[in-house]
Amino acid sequence: SNSWEAMRNYVQQGEYVGKIFSAVIEGRESETWDKVVRLDEEGEDRTLIQAHLSYVDHLIDEQIQWMNDHYSFVADHFKNFDQKRQREILDECCFNFMNSDNRHFLEIVVKSRSFELNYSNLSLIVRELINNEKEFNLTQLRKLGKLFSDWLFENIEDVITAIQVKSSKTDSSETIELLLNDPVLPIDLKKSYLTGQKEKISNIAVISGDKNKQLAVEENLIEPNW
Repeated sequence: SNSWEAMRNYVQQGEYVGKIFSAVIEGRESETWDKVVRLDEEGEDRTLIQAHLSYVDHLIDEQIQWMNDHYSFVADHFKNFDQKRQREILDECCFNFMNSDNRHFLEIVVKSRSFELNYSNLSLIVRELINNEKEFNLTQLRKLGKLFSDWLFENIEDVITAIQVKSSKTDSSETIELLLNDPVLPIDLKKSYLTGQKEKISNIAVISGDKNKQLAVEENLIEPNW
């Protein structure tokens, strides 16, 4: 413990920190990570954690899991990592719960899609990046652009499961059509999400498959043509 406290002081004041810290943890990445997390979490100082994350050759699973659980730490310290490590963090991490304390970092994480698809994260995106506090649904999430929208539909079952209970029933007719025609989303999830939607599709012919057509009729999702 005393040797790590000496290392903490050295990191804060010394030169050539990277080379020396790398040499100390090389081959003992997991063991030394456990040690610095225990030491740093006893107090407020996170010097050793940041040094370990900065100077380990490649991020290890334990570090990635810790960062997934400590979004605020990563947001506060992200600018201190070099570009290669920043890229690795965004590629490897999947943050459990984001927050709006650092808007720039939030935008980076969302653009990199480095977060869990859960209600907390998706509702934060609509509030903070779409600036809509009244509506929360798939249509609002799709406003972040085609790449993001395509990614949502690649994971559509997880997305709908996460948002269905709190979703406002104000999706666009285009979103309703996409969901009805989605080849992956189970019919029961389509039903639970689309029940009570206010918008309607103008023509049943745009819906493929008898089950999807039947669901659209049952849930009154087709505009009457009389």
